[in-house]
Amino acid sequence: MRENDRVGSLVLLGVAVAACVGAAQHEVGTLSSPGPGLFPLLLGVVLGVLSLLILVRDLQARLAAAPSVPSGGGVAAFGKEIICVLLALVAYSLLLIPLGFIITTFVVFGFLLRFVTKQKWYLAVGWAAVLAVGAYVIFDVFLRVPLPQGVLGV
Repeated sequence: MRENDRVGSLVLLGVAVAACVGAAQHEVGTLSSPGPGLFPLLLGVVLGVLSLLILVRDLQARLAAAPSVPSGGGVAAFGKEIICVLLALVAYSLLLIPLGFIITTFVVFGFLLRFVTKQKWYLAVGWAAVLAVGAYVIFDVFLRVPLPQGVLGV
């Protein structure tokens, strides 16, 4: 396994732990009556398990293989994107309650689409709006999950 795969899986494991800790600060509820923390908790658990599987696979490969020359790249190869995603997650957790679900989701998706996936501005703004409204409809209307209303009151 390449070094940047290991580093990436460790970063994702950290994000998973942070997501689970953040989700635990909200009411989790149950599968039949979900709270606002249930979905982030489930995603954090799934991300954590997948990250651990990557690390276990790496450990098995290291034990089975002879010593080899480490590959280049590492964090520097994709460090800017990792920093952008981590900043977006921190901003999302800090802004969700005061700004509300729709505005915060729109801003974070727009930021990620523009600076991580390198979309043009009009595409980033358009898709961020579609994703924010779509997520709101799914969670609020269909699943009836109470979402932070923020300044819009929606």
